[in-house]
Amino acid sequence: MKLERALRLNSRELAAMLRDWADKLDSGIEIDVAGMSVNLPDELRVEVGYKEKNSKAKVKLKVTWPEVGRGSGPGVPHEHGKSDIKWIKEEMGELLNSLRRGIESGVDASLADAERFRELSALFLERAKPAWRPGAAEVVKTAGFLIEAVTQGKKETVRQRLDELAGLRRHYHDSFK
Repeated sequence: MKLERALRLNSRELAAMLRDWADKLDSGIEIDVAGMSVNLPDELRVEVGYKEKNSKAKVKLKVTWPEVGRGSGPGVPHEHGKSDIKWIKEEMGELLNSLRRGIESGVDASLADAERFRELSALFLERAKPAWRPGAAEVVKTAGFLIEAVTQGKKETVRQRLDELAGLRRHYHDSFK
């Protein structure tokens, strides 16, 4: 299901809408999104971006989370057609890419992103098919080393761990296609 609504607001009206959402999220109350009441879970993935193109500027706020309630085991599809495993793998890929972009632009790696990657890796290990588990365990172990490197501020080691994780991802993805 996809609902969208375009609004023309001034900056004060936008601020009021965002404050209303923030207050409702803080209180666990559903928010109104494009005319639909949505109850967001406690754990979310948030992407924030800015883009300029053809004399226009754009700020993007994207909030995602796995849908639950229609079954949440491995291979059980959600309404959007993705299984938990697929969603976990996509989130892990986005986190690796985000960490890589940060390092390449000279920014310290995000400890929160590294920890979230390890959490998702552990969840993937828990839900993976038996044949995938040895590789998933290796990813969890390497994610722990990544967190250690980020915590110690060792940028070159962080870069090496990200390379290792990317290599593991390619290796196991190619092995189990």
